[in-house]
Amino acid sequence: MRTARMGDGTPARPPGSRLARLLDILRLTGSGDGWTAPRLAEHFKVSRRRLFEDLALLHQAGFPVVAERSGYHPLRRDLQMPVTLSIPEVISLLYPVASTEDSKRAARMKLSARLPGTLRKLFTPAERVRMQTRSAPIGPGIYEAVERSLSENRRLALRYGGLRDEAARDRVVEPQMLFMQGTGWYLAAWAPERGDFRLFRLDRIESAKVLDEAFEPRDGFDIEQYLGVGVWKGRALDAEVEVLASHVKPVKSEALARGFPFRKSAAGAVLEIPRGHLDETAWWLAQFGEGVRVVRPPELRARLAAIGRRIVELNG
Repeated sequence: MRTARMGDGTPARPPGSRLARLLDILRLTGSGDGWTAPRLAEHFKVSRRRLFEDLALLHQAGFPVVAERSGYHPLRRDLQMPVTLSIPEVISLLYPVASTEDSKRAARMKLSARLPGTLRKLFTPAERVRMQTRSAPIGPGIYEAVERSLSENRRLALRYGGLRDEAARDRVVEPQMLFMQGTGWYLAAWAPERGDFRLFRLDRIESAKVLDEAFEPRDGFDIEQYLGVGVWKGRALDAEVEVLASHVKPVKSEALARGFPFRKSAAGAVLEIPRGHLDETAWWLAQFGEGVRVVRPPELRARLAAIGRRIVELNG
């Protein structure tokens, strides 16, 4: 009997358990073989939306997978699982349609028992997976345009929604990387008009069009530093910030994307920032203008006030 094959030469596989698919995503993207989102979706016979939900699950479990020009790759490559599977159990993961329920159940139990705690919590029981938090909804066609621009090194024209009641702005950017942070998908792109890298949340992109203009890829955006030891992973800050009712929606969107505790209050809401670098945190808060007030620590309040005074001096 001949084995059916995909267009890229890999064996076609019937859809298996989601646990097996998540582990297979880590294996394939870690191979460095240029696994793009369309190729992954075709390989697993799932929709593009389901694939991004899988990537969000892996991110939530502490195994972020990011997209660069060459395709997706995991930031962590140290998933070691010392587990012994019988031949029927291995076959049950590779070709579940041709396997017995006992073999599939035994393989899932062995694998889930050896998973790191953060990843194991996603499977209760092993054959059922649910999202603990939902990622922010993305407009139709946005993923596809961003990925195409990223893979083909072509500039991307965006209509990017503003904060609060600010009008959306048209921008032309050079995509460098696509990744998830908190519950939001972000595009790191070089902004020629600013001469620097900028982050764009995909749920705030109203439209995206791939242009014919090519660009040379740039180095300098360190995703591992941003997600690991960057702005939001600095020293203990223990900051508390009051948010006025008029600014609850935009601040909440940004706060949840970064995993900051956010709760309602009589005056509006309260934002907690447990860790971070003082200066970067102050500049982040400054974008919300008159809508936030730092309760503690005093050094963060003083830095934010100094930024405000400087802005007044420059624009007085």
